[in-house]
Amino acid sequence: GWYGVFDLRTMPGQADPAAPHWRMMGCVAAACGPRLDQASPAARVGPDTPPMLLIAGTRDRVVPARQSIAMAARLSEAGVRHELLLLDDVDHSFIGATAADTSDATRRAVAATFRFIDDMLAPAARQP
Repeated sequence: GWYGVFDLRTMPGQADPAAPHWRMMGCVAAACGPRLDQASPAARVGPDTPPMLLIAGTRDRVVPARQSIAMAARLSEAGVRHELLLLDDVDHSFIGATAADTSDATRRAVAATFRFIDDMLAPAARQP
């Protein structure tokens, strides 16, 4: 996922009812109870989890890169195929300090996405 939220328990704004993730959930942090795990992909990782591509900017102030880093660790523990691409010095939506930085980060994310899809589809294409 591109700058994905994978674990609501570790998102910033745990006490802020105006945070977008809590508005979406209709509850705030611990008051959400078991719904937190139900809405957090990291809590649902297992051997049947499909391959995942995780891409995040290292300066993302909306969804911290540590969300993707922690998800990659969970996927590794479960033996799930995945790739993690951290884009240095870009914020959410891969916004960089300059237009050129934004363009470069976006191109890298798109290229990684197509490469990942090609890699996932390649075995099926080789089957008779």
